[in-house]
Amino acid sequence: IWIPVAITVFALIIRLYRYIGLDFWYDEALQIFEVNAFGINQFTPLFMHPPLNNLIIYFWMSVSSHPTWLRLLPVIWMIGTMAAIYVVTKLIFSRKAALWAMAVIAVQPFHIYYSRSIRMYALQSLLILLTWLAVLIYEKDKQRKWLFLIALICAAALYTHYFAVFPLASLGVAILLLSFQDRKMLPAAGAMIGGVVLYLPWLFKLFRATEIMMRDSDFFAPPITPRYLFEVVKLVIGGYHGRDVETLIIVSMFALLTILAFFKSNRRQFIILFSMLVLPIVLICVIGVVQDYNYLIVRYITFSTVGFAVAVAAGLSS
Repeated sequence: IWIPVAITVFALIIRLYRYIGLDFWYDEALQIFEVNAFGINQFTPLFMHPPLNNLIIYFWMSVSSHPTWLRLLPVIWMIGTMAAIYVVTKLIFSRKAALWAMAVIAVQPFHIYYSRSIRMYALQSLLILLTWLAVLIYEKDKQRKWLFLIALICAAALYTHYFAVFPLASLGVAILLLSFQDRKMLPAAGAMIGGVVLYLPWLFKLFRATEIMMRDSDFFAPPITPRYLFEVVKLVIGGYHGRDVETLIIVSMFALLTILAFFKSNRRQFIILFSMLVLPIVLICVIGVVQDYNYLIVRYITFSTVGFAVAVAAGLSS
């Protein structure tokens, strides 16, 4: 067990070094303002984002509002992500791949950047990963208690960020495809529908947020082009501050390892990898084309770092 612990400690050091005490950047400061302004009433019509992350910050701030204390919250999500990605990758592939997944996510610049931010992206990635974990455990032992957990985590992810709908929809597709070989997987799809039902009280806000995004489309992202897609992949893999040549080498290496992972996978592993990594981005792009609007905003797909880590780990272990 010392190897996973050592990787987690290493990831913790990277994320805390020379950053934990820094002041908030614009979006973080705006979020703190919203928490202070609305308090526990995060369901106000003036508030655009889902309320879960702000509610957690509200209670966390009851101890202290110092930046160092508040930045410990995403660190907790990071530790949870390290543990969850180990178990998820082990259930899909092997212990060797699980250790590689921890190592990859520990040094992935994009994940490092957002696991040091009090914004909702680190929590969103963790909850998506935990939903996968609950589904995979249910696949293994078929105990009903996991169905309730799937529904609750699914709802929590939706209450964290609107874009959780894309990886969760992809997970639903994976469950349906896996159910062709194992009909007992169908209740897991029902559990996810239960999570959506729990989300219905906030659904009107989703349409309002979509209206605001489309109204201010020039502010959010340029049109989707092959070059833009490449830049998104480069940012997700190499982070915001990578040098072009070094980042291009890393992107190429990750791409080759990801292709190798798909090539070496069996049917079950292929379905899971495709649904975890590729399908959410495809859904975002397709809906964007249909509505003539680019939803592919790079910070909103932080959850994709988990899929990349699992795919690269599978390639490395093979």
